[in-house]
Amino acid sequence: MKKIFVIAGEPSGDFHGNLLVNEIKDRDPEIQFYGLGGDKMRSAGVCIYYDLASNAIVGFFDVIKKISFFKKLFHEILAKIKEEQPEAVIFIDYPGFNLKLVKEVKKLNIKTIYYISPQLWAWREKRIDIIKRYVDKMFVFFEFERDFYKKFGVEVEFIGHPFLDTIKSELTGDAFLEKYQLDKNKRRVFLMPGSRENEFKKHMPVIKKSLAEISKKYELDALLLIPEHLKKYLDQSITNSFKIITDNAYNAMYHSHVGVVASGTATLEAAIIGNPFLVIYKTSLINYLILKPMIKIKHVGMVNLILKEEAMPELIQYKFNHKNLTEYLEKILSDEEYCSSLKEKLNDFKGKLGDKGAVARATSSILDYISK
Repeated sequence: MKKIFVIAGEPSGDFHGNLLVNEIKDRDPEIQFYGLGGDKMRSAGVCIYYDLASNAIVGFFDVIKKISFFKKLFHEILAKIKEEQPEAVIFIDYPGFNLKLVKEVKKLNIKTIYYISPQLWAWREKRIDIIKRYVDKMFVFFEFERDFYKKFGVEVEFIGHPFLDTIKSELTGDAFLEKYQLDKNKRRVFLMPGSRENEFKKHMPVIKKSLAEISKKYELDALLLIPEHLKKYLDQSITNSFKIITDNAYNAMYHSHVGVVASGTATLEAAIIGNPFLVIYKTSLINYLILKPMIKIKHVGMVNLILKEEAMPELIQYKFNHKNLTEYLEKILSDEEYCSSLKEKLNDFKGKLGDKGAVARATSSILDYISK
């Protein structure tokens, strides 16, 4: 019986791991899956040893505080891989953990596959040496990533982005308004302050202040899109001022006029949907000071990286304040020409993501590779 280990450490990796595992199992139901991930990978049939995705942390300082936990987990999962001797280990992003683990797995003469590239092109490019030496196959979602790896001689395959197949609205505009009891005459702003506790707590005070100010000028419905586990951090001022949505966020993103999105996977989702949005992010001062000198890129939003311009406005760290947020939101809400220009840029971006069928292409390649 064939076995594959899958290692994902964040909610986005858990999501993409779920899609990939389901596709592989559809082609070969006999393959057994084990590893680290979250509820989505577990629902796909992966035997999860530890739910890293639901307990994801971000920031250098936060990782340091849990270093002993990660060391223990590292040795435990390596022991499991030695015990089970799988045909391959699939590493999904999460470079701090996975680029250490891949070195040890390769020593066991087990095939190593990297699915979703670490952002080496953004910072810590020297880690490319680890990829070259220990990763047998690299799958990337963006064409520029393929070009990046090819110049270093890495075996890389550009498959396009899975979101082109998965992102869609399940509701018509009228059905959406009816489900959430929204007024069709009001403008709708979707708000995605991040999926982690620390992101939510950093971003929400500024968002609350800004939306309170804008609501004095415009008739608005503020849609707060958060995962279920963040509901425990909602106070009365939030529940009174925002419509809380914890199920399908894509419906709200499709049927809104503008958004505010924390840097990360959600900015890519918003860009594919095509309504204008602002990219925001703020971390602790110590994390910012440590990471800032390492980062080589001008922009953090994927749409801006690929278009090589600040197509969607970015409010990062000290620029993320209620004055700036209010100013940009009001501009998009009041200036139709500006709003249309942002939509045109998003349309250009979507055209650069390749064709649908990314997961199917990756699956064919993986099954062919592990059967050799």
